[in-house]
Amino acid sequence: MHYKDGTLAQLGDIVRGRGYNIKHDIIGPVVHLVRNQDTCNIQIALVEIQPLGYSTWQQIINFYDGSVLKHIGLGISIEYGAVKDFELVYRRQPDAKPAEKAPA
Repeated sequence: MHYKDGTLAQLGDIVRGRGYNIKHDIIGPVVHLVRNQDTCNIQIALVEIQPLGYSTWQQIINFYDGSVLKHIGLGISIEYGAVKDFELVYRRQPDAKPAEKAPA
């Protein structure tokens, strides 16, 4: 499975594109891939600010705007799509191996 530019898709990639349900481009990490399938083969995690009570996966954020304590909901959801409709934005590089100690 490859992104628009031909790069092989990997879990953890940060991608940008349009899925099936949200009607605008999104950016988020790849949390699931389905091999050997052309459609509905990618799931992207999405974090949105939402009205309180909108989502079951919601963290309530309290902030003070200078005069009033306000509350917002931070909702986490999953968007489904096709890998070919997304482009790679960022891929974490593998950690470098630690340098070996010289013999004493």
